[in-house]
Amino acid sequence: MAASLLPSLASLCSDNNLRLDGVTVTYVWYDSYEAVVLETDWMKMHERIQLAESKINDRKRVLSQDHGGAWEERQAIANALNALGTLQTEVDDWQIRQSAEAERCKR
Repeated sequence: MAASLLPSLASLCSDNNLRLDGVTVTYVWYDSYEAVVLETDWMKMHERIQLAESKINDRKRVLSQDHGGAWEERQAIANALNALGTLQTEVDDWQIRQSAEAERCKR
């Protein structure tokens, strides 16, 4: 499920590094993003998504002061935010299903 949202063009390395076309790139926000993608506990997903979005938005602010930064990181940020949005939708749907199930059990 969520693991499929890891960037397909990148293979994971350690310590928030990505390997892109044979080059290792380090993004300060990637650990928090990876934690969301690899999380299996639906109860923790919303909090992890918020943390990852916060870290990514902090980085976007820094990049905006640095003429936008590298194209590769901007693209990785856009991809990560898109994936986080998809995950948030899935989490919202899961929470709705859980609430509906809890209501059915009360009857």
